[in-house]
Amino acid sequence: MYRKILKKDLKRKKTMNIILLLFIIISATFMASSMNNAVSIITTLDGFLEKAGIADYTILALQDEKNHDAIQEFLTENEQVENYALDYALFTDENYIHLEENGEFDAVRSLMINSLEVDQSFFDINDRKITDIENGEIYVNHFDMVENNIKEGDSLFLEDENGYIKEFVVKGTFKDALLGSAMIGLNRFLVNEKDFSELHEKTSLPKVELYSIHTKDISQFEQGFVSESSIATMLSCTKSLIRFSYVMDMVIAAILLVVSICLILISMVILRFTIVFTLQEEYREIGIMKAIGIAGPDIRKLYIVKYLLLSLAGAAMGFGISIPFGKVMLKQVSDNIVMSNGTYGVFIGLFGVLAVVAIIMLFSYLCTRSIMGFSPVDAIRNGTNGERFHKKGLFRLSKFPKMSPAFFMAVNDIASSPKRFGSLFLIFMLGTILILIGINSVNTLNSDNMIVLMGMVKSDAYLASNSESLKLFEAGERQYIEDYLEKMEEKLSEYGISGKAITEATFPCKLSQGENDVKVTGMQAIGALAEDFTYMEGYAPRFENEVALTHITARKVGAKIGDSILVSIGESEKEFMVTALFQSMNNMGNAIRFSEKTELDYGKASPPGIIQILFTDETSPKNAEEKVEKLNEAFPEFAVYQNKEYIVHVMGDILGKMADVKLIIVVVVLGINMLVAVLMVKTFITRERGEIGVLKSIGYGNEAVVKWQVSRIGIIMLLAVAAGIVLSNPLGQLSSGAVFRMMGLKEVPFIIAPLEVYVLYPVLLLITALAGSLITAQEVRKIDPREMMNIE
Repeated sequence: MYRKILKKDLKRKKTMNIILLLFIIISATFMASSMNNAVSIITTLDGFLEKAGIADYTILALQDEKNHDAIQEFLTENEQVENYALDYALFTDENYIHLEENGEFDAVRSLMINSLEVDQSFFDINDRKITDIENGEIYVNHFDMVENNIKEGDSLFLEDENGYIKEFVVKGTFKDALLGSAMIGLNRFLVNEKDFSELHEKTSLPKVELYSIHTKDISQFEQGFVSESSIATMLSCTKSLIRFSYVMDMVIAAILLVVSICLILISMVILRFTIVFTLQEEYREIGIMKAIGIAGPDIRKLYIVKYLLLSLAGAAMGFGISIPFGKVMLKQVSDNIVMSNGTYGVFIGLFGVLAVVAIIMLFSYLCTRSIMGFSPVDAIRNGTNGERFHKKGLFRLSKFPKMSPAFFMAVNDIASSPKRFGSLFLIFMLGTILILIGINSVNTLNSDNMIVLMGMVKSDAYLASNSESLKLFEAGERQYIEDYLEKMEEKLSEYGISGKAITEATFPCKLSQGENDVKVTGMQAIGALAEDFTYMEGYAPRFENEVALTHITARKVGAKIGDSILVSIGESEKEFMVTALFQSMNNMGNAIRFSEKTELDYGKASPPGIIQILFTDETSPKNAEEKVEKLNEAFPEFAVYQNKEYIVHVMGDILGKMADVKLIIVVVVLGINMLVAVLMVKTFITRERGEIGVLKSIGYGNEAVVKWQVSRIGIIMLLAVAAGIVLSNPLGQLSSGAVFRMMGLKEVPFIIAPLEVYVLYPVLLLITALAGSLITAQEVRKIDPREMMNIE
């Protein structure tokens, strides 16, 4: 008997059951794939670093005899050092590299050449360890392979300024644990030992030392290294910091996990609505079953079994779909990371779908409690819905004479049944919030404001060249750099461009206050004033003894505005007063800014690799493109970027990944809105057949009834979109804003594109919901006026 009842119910409510099944499938797919991907990335990343042999601490420094001796002395005397390896590399940039004979090479980031014989392991695209490279072969990092459309077997030429040329054949791409993250900002090529020795001896490329240090206690070693102010480094980081640099690869999995949780919440709301509607519709049947002796728990079990079957079927299909879907989402990550081949990912995904089933069953159990209170006598006597002892409606049409009756009924229904329409409101609002958070995050990453968040001055163009920057700072004098920038401005004038050239020197600094020591990056602008930058509190440092700190640096050293701190650069130590706090993603927020009046030792300065150009006349988008073309002609030794191009240059392909995720979310949410609208209108029509019969019997046509049904969906959609717009920014701060804060920011000013947020996507959401409801509402045409006899 139970089987027959269940089979009949599944067939009778086919549309409702199919839509509920689709929601369970989508929820299970996202939950399984996102959990699997998140756990896979976290666990795989640790294994990747271990397989690659990444040391506890890594130091990268330009080859300098005095600096070399200082590092060697520190490592030899420090008690926490178990052992260390010293390897050599060459610094280069795109100006020294060509494809085929004359093909230009566009470098994604700064470049370094290593031999395979270093204290680290590398892996090919198939996750096999690279053990041998033939003479004349070269491995190219994944980012540059994609950017330049390089294929295995292509020729790559390395040429220095003295005329030396070396041809390499591209062997393929490789996975580099140390520099594989976009956030490190440094890529490298791999060649064999013989070719590297030749390049080392015959080229004028800057030499770099790479120290891989294994320690007894990394925290004590780092504390000692921070206290050592005589050492200048290009990069110094712990293994944990290298691991953290892959955070952007984990962002996608985290976003999908949030989406899956929201989808489960939506499924729960739909499930509750479905159960409540079903129980109200079958009030009489439940009463009859109780009257003939079927106990309440057995009737409740019948409904729970139905949702168990639906949830198991949906979970099974969702789990199957999650496997290829998860692989697609992991593909971009697996290009940089060696992925584990273990089967734990399958079990994680299985756990995810079982969690969905468990949540659905728990919710089903809670929502069917009302069955236990149904009285057989009342159910049989009062009919389908039970007798209602209160009047329906809060408003009277006579008080709104200009409002159409159909629209009035829609408004009155919503106001009279807040619980019923509240679930619809919640679903539409969650979907709106999901879309808007994704849009605001992508727009923020893709905006000019990212330059400010990086601690820079907004500019019109960015000129990048590692070799030119190194030459610029070789003299170790600020005046030499100022003269160089002045010559650049003169050259701009020759090409008809009115502009200003600025750059920034960085210094390895040690800050001290009381017992607190912290090692940070010091910054000083050349060609610009400290007041040109953005600050959160206080005022820009104006005098030579003033400095601004990032909020992270201030917290670590225990300083606030007005305090005095000791700043050490090399052998020099000087007291500064803190005048401002600012935020920056530079060095994960560990930075300070000096006044332009502060005298600093430029022998310790490191080049930023970028020169910024500010156009000082009025510039339209068209003129800007023309000026950028002239910049390419005027400075062929530099790669020229505009704002968005430079952000991609610095942050890698995260923008492309985020755009893909945004598209997935938009498609899923629009599909959900249409399904929900179809489900709701379908259930409303089923429930209100008697009322529709009455309306038709007193002269209302099909169009008016359809308008009544559709208007309710449209009103709820408008209210939900408005609420979603209001809540998207604060909820975005809690979700995607957390990633920005991990990268060094305190406040994340999300960029809101009014046309997208207030017009485009709200209209899309409204259209899909209205389309689904309008199509479904056509069913009222089949209802005969005689069905008014079915009304309560």
